[in-house]
Amino acid sequence: MFRWFRKAQVRPKRLLFVCGAPRSGTTALTHLLNTHPAIVLGVERYRRLLMGERVRGEPDEVRRFIGQLFERDRLLFEQHPDDSRPFPPGEVASAAVKFDQCTYVGDKAPALFRRIGTLAAAVPEAKFIIIVRDPVPVAVSWQRRAERENDTWPATRDHRAAVPMWNESVKSALEALDTLAPHQIACVRYETLFAEATARSQWFGLMDWLGLPADPPLFSHTRLMLAESVRRASSPRCIPQHIERHIRATADFELYEQLCQRTLGKL
Repeated sequence: MFRWFRKAQVRPKRLLFVCGAPRSGTTALTHLLNTHPAIVLGVERYRRLLMGERVRGEPDEVRRFIGQLFERDRLLFEQHPDDSRPFPPGEVASAAVKFDQCTYVGDKAPALFRRIGTLAAAVPEAKFIIIVRDPVPVAVSWQRRAERENDTWPATRDHRAAVPMWNESVKSALEALDTLAPHQIACVRYETLFAEATARSQWFGLMDWLGLPADPPLFSHTRLMLAESVRRASSPRCIPQHIERHIRATADFELYEQLCQRTLGKL
């Protein structure tokens, strides 16, 4: 439990972070988690700060710094120059209502898989969820963003740039699963969490890992989020052959299979 919450909040908070290779479903998972009354997460709220030098210091200093970021007004309303994004505008009102009594606060930052060890050492109470997705749709999504006009996504971040980061995320996830305790880290698979046939069991398993209730009415509410993600994920898409060949030749499918066997529900 975090001492910095005890004077200001009714219920002490725990930190929860979502990460994984970019375009692997981190945003969808975060919005899904935010439908729970006990969870308040930003969407790359502090991406630059969490990846910066201040989380590489002494554990006590890192702990104080992180604690300040996730105080109520700082997380929901204040915008500082080094912040990456504001709290999602469409979710601020609901987050403010449930903040005092929520159990988890946190953020999603895709590349945070590179900092799990450092953050866990400073804040051992924190929990980390890594989402993993088949490399082909991940890299194809990078390519589509790179080709899109008037997109903030750099043109150099195409399918060829996607695979090395995807490989790194899979390797880092396996290392974190070996290093951290089971209650500190969980890995979920995009294709299972957002599939019609397995969504319910995955959601209940994730809530069980978090120690939160997930009764049927709450799950029915999350279906609004799940249904849209399922629709988008299942829409047919044509992948250029040269792109798919490159992905299949360079992605580490052996490590990916190892990780899939250690995702939530497989343990």
